[in-house]
Amino acid sequence: MISLNFARGQFNSEEGLVDDDEAISRELLAVEQKRRAEKAKLSAVQDKVRRDVELRMQKRLYRETAKRLEDQQFIRERVLMLAENTPALLDLMFAPSASSKRVEELSQGLDWLHVGVVKIVNMPPFLDPNDPKRTKINNYRGALNFIGAEDIKVIAPALTMQNWLPPAEPPFTLLRRKLWQHVMATAVVCQRLAELNGKLDPAIAFNTGMFHEMGKVTLARLYLRVFEDVRQKMFEELRSEKTSTRYNALMHVEPDQQFLRDMMLKQERVVTKLLFEGFEMRHLPLAQIYADYAKAKTFEDTSGYSRLLWQANTFSEFRMLHAANLASLDDGKRMFAATRLNGKTIVELRKLNLKKLILTRNRESE
Repeated sequence: MISLNFARGQFNSEEGLVDDDEAISRELLAVEQKRRAEKAKLSAVQDKVRRDVELRMQKRLYRETAKRLEDQQFIRERVLMLAENTPALLDLMFAPSASSKRVEELSQGLDWLHVGVVKIVNMPPFLDPNDPKRTKINNYRGALNFIGAEDIKVIAPALTMQNWLPPAEPPFTLLRRKLWQHVMATAVVCQRLAELNGKLDPAIAFNTGMFHEMGKVTLARLYLRVFEDVRQKMFEELRSEKTSTRYNALMHVEPDQQFLRDMMLKQERVVTKLLFEGFEMRHLPLAQIYADYAKAKTFEDTSGYSRLLWQANTFSEFRMLHAANLASLDDGKRMFAATRLNGKTIVELRKLNLKKLILTRNRESE
């Protein structure tokens, strides 16, 4: 017995007709293809509108960022939210008349510094686990006296930079960690290069390396603030348009890591210079060092501390890139040759632990 469907199929074939199921499938396929084509066309239009809106927004971001950077008081107080006494404290540590009492007085309100210093003084190398008579120090004054005038010039800047770094929050969750790794490594290398140089102050060199990325910190914090301000203003403007196309496109525009990176590469050194010029330090010459660094177009344009910074920055960048398999040893040789880092110096720098502060107490315990 032949089935009804089979018989219908045979009849349709003989008569040149198409099977009902096949006809329906073809019709549905045609409808689906048309729907996809229309969706792709709409998506292409929406992507173009979004790109146009994003480009328009980026132009505004550049202008607004430049405008905000002209007001360094706004940057210090509203963007970085720095305590006024912090730069003054860093400067005081290099004054000939500096004392632990004056340092303590100028540290009032800096709870993060108090906690950090007390924590460090109760850890090696200040705490000898083999010394049962060593009691725990629980107050800031006692910690300052125990650390000493030289090591505080290294410890306080490191704690300050940790406090100034942007939080590890979306959309730039890795920025804080990467910046800290780089400034810490650069500061340690700067300090060692100054020791090898014999004519420059290692503590000033350490500070030079520690704070040289403050331009990036400033731009990262400012970018997120300006982004929200500019987008909100654009929303207000687009509400009056007849269609909601551009308004909807703006809703999908998010902070752009590539945009921030490009802005950092173009402006970070100048922003660092402007920030430290506003601090008006008298004893710690970071403003002049960063001005020289910002002005230099090539390594040959540098001298003194700015030259050490260029070399240290190159060495620490290579170490980070090499660790991530993004630079070869040959790349390193070329980078070092361009900054006049000779073999003897490189051997000394390779001995460093780039995650550990160089302290006088470390050397006393060795």
